[in-house]
Amino acid sequence: MFDSPPDPGGVTDDWLITWGDAISLLLGFFVLLFSVSEFDTDRFAEVAEALASRNEIDEEVPDVVAEVLTGREIVDRVRGTLQPMVDAGSVVVDKLPAGVRVSFDADAIFDGPGTAMREEVQPLLTTLAWELRQRDMQQYLVEIQAAPSWDVAGARAVSLARFMDDQGVGAERLRATAFADEDPRMRVQRGGPLGKGKGGRVVFLVERP
Repeated sequence: MFDSPPDPGGVTDDWLITWGDAISLLLGFFVLLFSVSEFDTDRFAEVAEALASRNEIDEEVPDVVAEVLTGREIVDRVRGTLQPMVDAGSVVVDKLPAGVRVSFDADAIFDGPGTAMREEVQPLLTTLAWELRQRDMQQYLVEIQAAPSWDVAGARAVSLARFMDDQGVGAERLRATAFADEDPRMRVQRGGPLGKGKGGRVVFLVERP
């Protein structure tokens, strides 16, 4: 009696031998390539840095940064900006609960009784405006108060507000206020009394709303 031939339609595992040999050859080939290759660490570092920079996310500075600047730090920044005038005694910088009060002798800013600014003070006020434009200062409002003689004080306050606006501080952050000697509000306005001065006083109130 003869054995029946194998069913040609049956499934066998003979292909695994060929597949295993092919994978072994590929593995050996890649190991050989790796063994003769040179690893460029500088190039790898450049690629890693490039990939990392693409994944960076710019984060907004939290409001707490501005809160920190309501203390001694903002006073030191403003005083440092106006240091020549501080040394000359023509400006006083005081800390307020929500900002800083900068009190100028009007004669140190204006040349004569009008609104013409002294040339030597303009660079200092320009630097002050630069500080006010910085990101951590943009939440602060700037009120410019002037006294006495209501008409002259008003013109001076407006002139300084326009100057700061021209320097990029922004009109939406600026306010000009004038007071007369006879006005009782001089004793109760925000920031305290302006005080007396030979040619009047000018006060910058830099505060968070």
